[in-house]
Amino acid sequence: MSGTQSIPTLASAGTLSEQMTGLDDLVDRSEHDAGAPFAPQALGQLAAMKMQDRAEFERVRSRLKALGVRVGELDLALCELAPARKEAGLSGALTWPEETLWPNPVAGAELLDEIAETIGSFVVLPSYASEAMALWLVFAHAHNVWPISPRLAITSPEKRCGKTTALSVLQHLVPKPLPASNITASAVFRSIEAASPTLLIDEADTFLQSSDELRGILNSGHNRTQAYVVRTVGDDHVPSRFCTWAPVIIAMIGNLPDTLNDRSIMVPLRRKKPGEIVQRFRLDRVGNFNQIRQKIARWAVDNRDRLAGWDGEVPVGLHDRAADNWRPLIAIGDVAGGRWAQLARDVALALTDAEDEHSISVMLLKDIKELFDRMAADRLPTELVLEQLHRLEHRPWPEWRQGRPISARQLARLLQPFGVVPGTIRLEAGRTAKGYKLAAFADPFERYLAQSSVTMSQSAESLLPTASRDVTAGAPMAEAIQQSTSDDGVCDGVTEPELQRQAQEGGVPGGYDCPPTKRIRI
Repeated sequence: MSGTQSIPTLASAGTLSEQMTGLDDLVDRSEHDAGAPFAPQALGQLAAMKMQDRAEFERVRSRLKALGVRVGELDLALCELAPARKEAGLSGALTWPEETLWPNPVAGAELLDEIAETIGSFVVLPSYASEAMALWLVFAHAHNVWPISPRLAITSPEKRCGKTTALSVLQHLVPKPLPASNITASAVFRSIEAASPTLLIDEADTFLQSSDELRGILNSGHNRTQAYVVRTVGDDHVPSRFCTWAPVIIAMIGNLPDTLNDRSIMVPLRRKKPGEIVQRFRLDRVGNFNQIRQKIARWAVDNRDRLAGWDGEVPVGLHDRAADNWRPLIAIGDVAGGRWAQLARDVALALTDAEDEHSISVMLLKDIKELFDRMAADRLPTELVLEQLHRLEHRPWPEWRQGRPISARQLARLLQPFGVVPGTIRLEAGRTAKGYKLAAFADPFERYLAQSSVTMSQSAESLLPTASRDVTAGAPMAEAIQQSTSDDGVCDGVTEPELQRQAQEGGVPGGYDCPPTKRIRI
């Protein structure tokens, strides 16, 4: 809006009693002039009343509506009151002092060293984590330079691993911090639209998984061209676009949802060992943090054009989404110079490997591939796959949902996005069962497990055990069968020796499709 700079601020709108008197006059004028509420002074008074006394604002709004004023358009005008604070009801709450830049030019490599050392002095971090956080902090101060906004995800397997301390440290180094231990979907996009803060979301494990809408909004802010949500505003339900483009830090116990994980720089924390010593972070001693933040802001301003024009290379080992996430941080390392040009690339490769290891879907593919390799088979019954997954105590499958092991339906749901679906498979002796064929995994294994030891161009027949391999190929299957049958060693009338004989002769034994404690007729 071209005239927004002339609109009175909330602070200059007068006392509450003066505003009420002015709004009474406004209502009187509106009886004969439907445009009166849209005058700049009137909008300023209405916005101030909306923030300070919502009940009285609603009474005035109701009176205006009764006079025929288009209150839907009025609501929209209030949302557009100021370009940097679109939501008048939030503009007074979301304010920060104007950042003071460091008075002298700052050396980028020395600045990154200082940031990484400061973070590492308060939190026990894995290798490369403090460097990744240092790069991301500089990214947050130069956020609008890039088209991609990777989230910074701080995760841990349990409580008391330092997530809150890490967030507290970062809070004093990011621009316009907005910390929240719980936040709704609408609060996210309204806060970003109002003030473009840096969101620091703590305790995300308590509410993020249950909110599809919130996850979708956080996902949308990853790509600048798509960083919007559309909602209707006011009684007239006027469609309005809200921005979701902002730096975001998420801290939680456990793993991020896969879609957010894919859009994040992952920093996994672990609980401090008895011999590991760090400084205690004190909120009353943050003077040094203010200086570091001012240096970051100064460096970002001075190097904005160099960052925007960067056209360097990212490591070949990064997949497409990881390359997008790390490109801004690698650019910062290159522009900073010194050891950080190579270090930024080393950090990207190291943490991306760790991130891929924690992706639930990729983890499942790895475990299924290892199962196919170990069983030396070209097809596996679903019951056998589940039984073997349930034995992996270091994986999430034994306690997948509310302490219960992953089920056949949940397994199928995880594999479906890869184009893998269960079907009827033929076993030995003419038997059939529901299960999976190795051939169905050829494409996802090749795409997502690039370092796989199995060459997927091999024919299915070449992966089957043969007589020339003696009995070694069938031995793992026989062992699995022995562990998986009931105590009497019988499964649908097939004895354990018979199962072992079939396994040693090659292929999946015809009678096997039962978990440890029950028999299933196939």
